[in-house]
Amino acid sequence: MTEQDKSIEEVRAMVSEVGIRLLDAYYRKIKELYSSSNGQRQRWVIGRLESLVSRLEREQNPLSNPFDLGIAREIREHEHISQLKLSLQINTSVKSISRYETADYFFKNERLSKTEIRYLEWLKERGYNPFNL
Repeated sequence: MTEQDKSIEEVRAMVSEVGIRLLDAYYRKIKELYSSSNGQRQRWVIGRLESLVSRLEREQNPLSNPFDLGIAREIREHEHISQLKLSLQINTSVKSISRYETADYFFKNERLSKTEIRYLEWLKERGYNPFNL
């Protein structure tokens, strides 16, 4: 085994360890969210977990999200459009636009709502199409 091969193996081992620690951290966070929630929030947590499992089963990276909220926000701001004005244009709430532009929102490509589709279509018209609509 060459020095380069040894280095590659060492990096793989480190990546594997980091991956295990990351999954463990996510597990603890999910457990905390679920146990400190009730009703609707628990259903939301379960829904997110089902989506994660579905992605794992399709052998995709479950932690990747093709949607870049920074790009989306930049497009809206570049056009000098407020969240309110955009919400009126695409017939949705300001709250929805705000959620789409925050780091904790995750579009479920396999189950996009009509509101999400209108927002993503608006972005597509401006050259940003992360879900290939």
